[in-house]
Amino acid sequence: MLAAKHAPIAHLFGKGLGFQLMRIESDMLIEVLTELSAARVTALPLHDAVLVAEAHAGVAQETMGAVFQRWSRSPRAIVSVKFYQ
Repeated sequence: MLAAKHAPIAHLFGKGLGFQLMRIESDMLIEVLTELSAARVTALPLHDAVLVAEAHAGVAQETMGAVFQRWSRSPRAIVSVKFYQ
């Protein structure tokens, strides 16, 4: 049923692609954290995001966008910023 529901990508099932994509996401987040650390920005990784002080939101957003563009070779990175109190 799952293969029938997702026929266009069913040929990828069971190939370990999910693990490969999780590794890529992890490597990208490590690169973001490394760049932020070099910029002296303290960042806490949270799944596919980083938590930073509000004053550093702009540099974190720019860094995440740049890392995504390098990895994906696409200028279409959408990086959103949310503020919490």
